[in-house]
Amino acid sequence: MEINQQLAEAHAEMAMLYAELAQVWLQLDKKTEAMASLEKALALELKLDDSEDIYHKAEVWVKAGDNLANLERWSEAILYYQRAIEIEPNCHKYYQQLGIALAKVGRIKDAIASSSHVPKTKLNIKPLVSVGIPTYNRAHLIKRSINSLINQDYDNIEIVISDNASTDDTSLMCQELCKQSERIKYIRQPTNYGPTRNFKEVLAHSDGEFFMWLADDDYLDSSYVSKCVNFLQENPDYSLVCGQTFYFRENNEQDFSEKEFIFEGERLNLWQEKATERVKAYYQQVLDNGVFYGLYRRNQLLRGSMNHTMGGDWLFIASIAFLGKVKTLENVSLKRSRQ
Repeated sequence: MEINQQLAEAHAEMAMLYAELAQVWLQLDKKTEAMASLEKALALELKLDDSEDIYHKAEVWVKAGDNLANLERWSEAILYYQRAIEIEPNCHKYYQQLGIALAKVGRIKDAIASSSHVPKTKLNIKPLVSVGIPTYNRAHLIKRSINSLINQDYDNIEIVISDNASTDDTSLMCQELCKQSERIKYIRQPTNYGPTRNFKEVLAHSDGEFFMWLADDDYLDSSYVSKCVNFLQENPDYSLVCGQTFYFRENNEQDFSEKEFIFEGERLNLWQEKATERVKAYYQQVLDNGVFYGLYRRNQLLRGSMNHTMGGDWLFIASIAFLGKVKTLENVSLKRSRQ
């Protein structure tokens, strides 16, 4: 039975709404309701197969595979991801999603082979990593944050800065840094949108296969990005990886060497196979939530939900942990500033 394009688009929109509703249920720890919403999303995605035009679109198969993955029906998800790859064999992210599903059913060698697959069009090209810096009135500190990215030993990085209508010299500082590096993209907002929307803005203006946020007063070890990328490429069942987090107090804005060590953040490791167990373990461990500033897979990051609410960053990381495992590396670090 064929359905027209308009009906197909309606099915696709409803499927997306059900998938988003499922994420809300997950944040409320309502797994039964979440599963029911995902089942409805999946049913609508499968109806799209009846449209000959949409049947040949890889994203339809990937969405259906994602819904099956959210239901932990990994064997079925594998079939859908494989179909998407048949249609678009040069899309690296589809191989990553297939790799995650293969890892979930214990086919580790196949998972590694799939996740490390690089189509001929991308040979010898490192995946792009986007780093988003939401900022407000940090003219005296943001240069250090940006320099820590420019000096990374991983060269395929784009830096996206969203200035939340700063009233100090942040704009002048960022414009000057843009002249020094083509990798920097600077956006100045017309008004202060608040922190949550500003965090979303840097993600919306980024293009990388991998993404991470960096606070405008924090800075990274020079190998932070490369080691995080390598880990995610070699471990397809992980959704998020970060380095150790160290917190410092800096009382001298003119001399950053005068700093006082405060404490080390928790080393969050969520290795549990079941999604619900990872979420439970996360809430049992989380304290400072420095893991928020780790490296994500973009395709999974876009499925998370960031809301302007108390504990919104905790809810967000919980939704990411539901999608895959989380790791803290011990050989690189993020330095966080406390004024």
